[in-house]
Amino acid sequence: MDGWHHAQTAAKVLKEQESGANGLTEEEASRRLEKHGKNALKEAPRESPLTMFLGQFKDFMILLLLAAAAVSAALGETIDAAAI
Repeated sequence: MDGWHHAQTAAKVLKEQESGANGLTEEEASRRLEKHGKNALKEAPRESPLTMFLGQFKDFMILLLLAAAAVSAALGETIDAAAI
């Protein structure tokens, strides 16, 4: 396949794609489906709720706020620690 499809004639593009103006025949569609498989994205593995929750603590700002709350709690400033 050469060149840009938008710069070619429709007939040339259809010939290169081995297709026709009315689309693929049933036989050609079946052959391509068997050769290439379904045109579908693979589903990504799902994250568990626990992994999602723990992932929230990777952010630097969250870690900084947790450290500030811990320092406030250690100094006896429970209201400030709770507010943070």
